Amino acid sequence: MDVLYPRCCGIDIHKKSITVCVLIREPGRQEQKHIRGFGTTTAAILSCGDWLRDLGVTHVAMESTGVYWRPIWNLLEGQFELLLANATHVKNVPGRKTDVKDSEWIAQLLQHGLLKPSFVPDTVLRDLREFSRDRTSLVAERSRLKNRIPKILEDANIKLGSVASDILGKSGRAMLTAMVRGKENPEELADLAQGQLRLKIPQLVEALRGRVRAVHRFRLQQQLERINFIGWCASRCKTSYFASYFQRVAAHRGKKRAIVAVSHSLLVVCYYLLQRKCHFQDLGVNYFDQLNHEKLTHYFVKRLIRLGHKVTLEPCPAAA
Repeated sequence: MDVLYPRCCGIDIHKKSITVCVLIREPGRQEQKHIRGFGTTTAAILSCGDWLRDLGVTHVAMESTGVYWRPIWNLLEGQFELLLANATHVKNVPGRKTDVKDSEWIAQLLQHGLLKPSFVPDTVLRDLREFSRDRTSLVAERSRLKNRIPKILEDANIKLGSVASDILGKSGRAMLTAMVRGKENPEELADLAQGQLRLKIPQLVEALRGRVRAVHRFRLQQQLERINFIGWCASRCKTSYFASYFQRVAAHRGKKRAIVAVSHSLLVVCYYLLQRKCHFQDLGVNYFDQLNHEKLTHYFVKRLIRLGHKVTLEPCPAAA
């Protein structure tokens, strides 16, 4: 088979060590094979990079082993042409499973161009991916925490979920907080209901007649505190651009879609902050009002006229 990369390297990666095999095959010269082991500390990986440069290595391949390949990639990136291979694509021949043989096998496959590279984005996009994955984990964890609260209430024979569609809505949270503080009277708890839920106060009284013990109050407090800590609350900061954006989208498309829109906007902001290496500057809650000042004025004037008012506009001193 043809040799595509005369000076290449294969790395077998583990948590505490890496085994590196360098193959050199150039026309008119005898094939050379160099094998060394290194640690996975920053100093050890940098030392490995120096050794590879001294041997004139141009291409380096490694297997995507958990997260252990990432520091190797980060420290060698920019010095060599790096290739990340899927573990199933570099599976060695049975019976030859050693670190040295694995690194040599990876080097041989790379040398002849037989490895299919996995896509590895640039540093900015990798960082953005980590933010996105962290957010996904936090949202999933928040959902798990929410699902534990009904179980605690059932254990105390509190049937709040049978009457209120959302036990973590404004009314539900007020009742749960009161329970945590030691309030047990079902009439007093039911009286905390707001809006349409007040029409169900008789049913709430019966649903809230349970046996809440100290252990239930403690567990409820723990879950509520963790939910409040995990929440993504950019849309609730009344002085921020994101709050204004949330209200703008929610008015036409609903709160759930508005939350997704704000989350997307946050990710875009994070991407450009990382790309441009600059600090975040909030556009402010009045951004959209200032952006469409004349259009907004015309809209409100028309609405007031429709409601039967005569409108006269005069600039205020602050705006003049």
